[in-house]
Amino acid sequence: MEPREAGSGKLNLRKILHIDDEPHKIAGGLALGVFISFSPFYGAHMVLAIVLAFLFRLNKVAAIAGTWVVLPWFAPFVLSFAYLLGRFLMGEGIGFPQALCLEREWILQNLLPLWWGCTVVGVGAAGSTYLVARRALERWRRTRPQGDHLAREGQEPA
Repeated sequence: MEPREAGSGKLNLRKILHIDDEPHKIAGGLALGVFISFSPFYGAHMVLAIVLAFLFRLNKVAAIAGTWVVLPWFAPFVLSFAYLLGRFLMGEGIGFPQALCLEREWILQNLLPLWWGCTVVGVGAAGSTYLVARRALERWRRTRPQGDHLAREGQEPA
């Protein structure tokens, strides 16, 4: 099924998915979502991604997709590593408390080391995501047929 023209009252899938967005907006949205996926605020990731993508004028669909990088079954490993890294950065050494638990109460009690660790890991993951995604998108756009962008704009290739 092909996308249909806008204004005809029919679905235009390309516009909904922002496929024609600029590479830096798509890569930026994806990187933003990846950064958010490393935060301990589960349940709010997609809302945060949409709001921040809207504020920074990034691709919202890519931002949502980026939040899926740290899936729930990986979260204990990611948060444990972020917690250890945060403790290390705060000069508290590398050691787990006796009652390591990734429930809301434990997260709130250990929010500062978690925040530091999640921020450092998230920035690194988001930065690499942006660079790789932007380069891949730009390369993909260069390999597309020359008249493809004209067809999107409703013009005929010469």
